[in-house]
Amino acid sequence: MTDFQAATGSSHFVDANGVKLHYLDYGVAGRRPMLCVHGAAAHAHWFDFAAPGLTPNHHVRALDLRGHGDSAWAEQHTYDFKTYAEDV
Repeated sequence: MTDFQAATGSSHFVDANGVKLHYLDYGVAGRRPMLCVHGAAAHAHWFDFAAPGLTPNHHVRALDLRGHGDSAWAEQHTYDFKTYAEDV
């Protein structure tokens, strides 16, 4: 059995369509980029256990969608898949 170790990504924020979004950055810049996006009722830290297996070959970023994790809530309460895609 393999023991899995969680990673701690560095925390960053970016403005997307007027909403402050949070993301975690794992690994080394310059490697092949990979964006991880969580499902409903989740957050970016769900990728803390996946990141160690991905970072040897990838620069991983895990996004908190609007209204999730450390990202801000939208004033307009626009929480649909079209808006999430536009944020990304």
